[in-house]
Amino acid sequence: MNGVQIKIEVTPVIRGCVYAPETRAVCDRVEELFGYAEVPVVSFPDLYAGKIVAALDRQHPRDLFDVRDLQANEGISDELRRASTS
Repeated sequence: MNGVQIKIEVTPVIRGCVYAPETRAVCDRVEELFGYAEVPVVSFPDLYAGKIVAALDRQHPRDLFDVRDLQANEGISDELRRASTS
């Protein structure tokens, strides 16, 4: 694999999750190279609720960018509102 390395940083979810984790399949190329077929991830509403909380708390440019990107693409759903206020 030509010395390619992948670093995965696991961040514990201290505030907890509102929705159950989802199992997602990796893309075919990743499966070919590493043999993993599925990985558990937090739900989209829980993920972006954490980003909104971070933006309100820290107000770092990357946090504000995440919220702007959310607004421009998916928008804020009722599920996301529930996850943000729990």
